[in-house]
Amino acid sequence: MKIPDYIEKLGADLQFDEKVCRIVYKDHNAVFSHIDPRELRAKFNEAMHGTVAHYAMNVTESHVTMTSAQIEEVAFGVVIHTLYIYNLWRHTYEDRKDQPLRVEASDLAHPQAHDCCWFYCETEFGAEYTDYAAALTGMSDEQFRQYMEGRQAFFDR
Repeated sequence: MKIPDYIEKLGADLQFDEKVCRIVYKDHNAVFSHIDPRELRAKFNEAMHGTVAHYAMNVTESHVTMTSAQIEEVAFGVVIHTLYIYNLWRHTYEDRKDQPLRVEASDLAHPQAHDCCWFYCETEFGAEYTDYAAALTGMSDEQFRQYMEGRQAFFDR
């Protein structure tokens, strides 16, 4: 199966000059240094392909209704954030210079990915966001409530 070009599909813009590449989409603007635009596009599309499938499966299992475009948009936020951080690490920390640019299951279970889902859902769905954020992250309503309480306790300390 051919992996879609999600940059094109979403209408994002891949900009580049001799020093940096930039992916721009709606409120996202991520800068990637020291990477060829073809490599960035390939890594981004591979990461999106797996992330979209992961979130689509979670949503299907939860019986919450989200469009493919909504799932792709939330996946975009998670993927762009994760790849940006990993690329930054590659050029900042000597012991991370071989950090692969990919999104794995452990990345999708990370609180930062959950927060990306939460932010997207709160903006997209308003007061009903918790049902959608729980669905995307594969949590029950109760698990998501506990996650949010734990998150709030962390920031309130």
